Amino acid sequence: MGFLNFESAPMVVIAVIVIGLLLFTMIFQVQQNEVRTVTRFGRFVRIAPAGLNIKLPAPFEQLDKRINFRVFSIAISQQIRSKDNLFMTLSASVQTSITDSSDSIIAAAYSVDNVDEMLAGFVMDAMRSVTGNKSSAELYEESMSLGHQLEEQVAARFAAFGYQIQSITVGAPHVSEEVQRSFDKVVSAARGQEAAQFEAHSTLIRRRGEAEADAAYMIRQAQGISEARALIFNGYVVLLRENADALHAAGVNPERLMEQLIEFNRLDAIVHASSKGKLVVMDVAAPSRLGAQFAAQEAAGEAKAGRLPTAG
Repeated sequence: MGFLNFESAPMVVIAVIVIGLLLFTMIFQVQQNEVRTVTRFGRFVRIAPAGLNIKLPAPFEQLDKRINFRVFSIAISQQIRSKDNLFMTLSASVQTSITDSSDSIIAAAYSVDNVDEMLAGFVMDAMRSVTGNKSSAELYEESMSLGHQLEEQVAARFAAFGYQIQSITVGAPHVSEEVQRSFDKVVSAARGQEAAQFEAHSTLIRRRGEAEADAAYMIRQAQGISEARALIFNGYVVLLRENADALHAAGVNPERLMEQLIEFNRLDAIVHASSKGKLVVMDVAAPSRLGAQFAAQEAAGEAKAGRLPTAG
């Protein structure tokens, strides 16, 4: 009996070693947020979730694809032509991940070889489609919303290969240095034009205020002159009334004297007014009036040589 045990011991050791090797190839671990695909003789049979798993020993079953559900980013840069025929470079960052479903996992594992290149191609096609009917100004203004438009264009195509879009962020378009300098000149010219318009408007307001102030001053001045001349005229009337007898005794015609005093008052008012402010005075009535007065004076002087000369 002991002889049999001694002879069977190597077989037991070999059996234990074989079983250990088989168990080593049959038991495997999948990391958190991952799954593994299992194939049997090269054909997909099932998905192994995160944790400890078991499979048939090789070569019956093999671990194949490793699927990671973490979000990854793809940077894309594409030259586009705007509606107004301006060539610009548009950059986008695509955040995507594999959808956690059996169909999506199988599609992502076995439908495409170069995922980054495929997804970048989808986004670049969508860029050309979305931006082709927009002007350069619209692209600058709508850069924040272009990401949502791209998502609408490529979401279904992404899903067909097991990927879902988390977000697409589009930066402001970039142009060449020459075009940028042209833009700067246009903006600078526009700002200069606005500044000139504001300055002209300010000058107009200031001059309008000065004109209104001058007009108000001239009106007040005219009112003061008018009131002053009225007082002078009333003084003349009172003076003539009080000295009517003396004037009559001297042979002076009160009406003529009054007219001459009024004329002197008028001429004095014109001289005073023309010396104040920016005022040009034209006395259109003076020649005929003075001529009549001089003629009246000459006639009165010939008729009454012995009397005092009248004011008319």
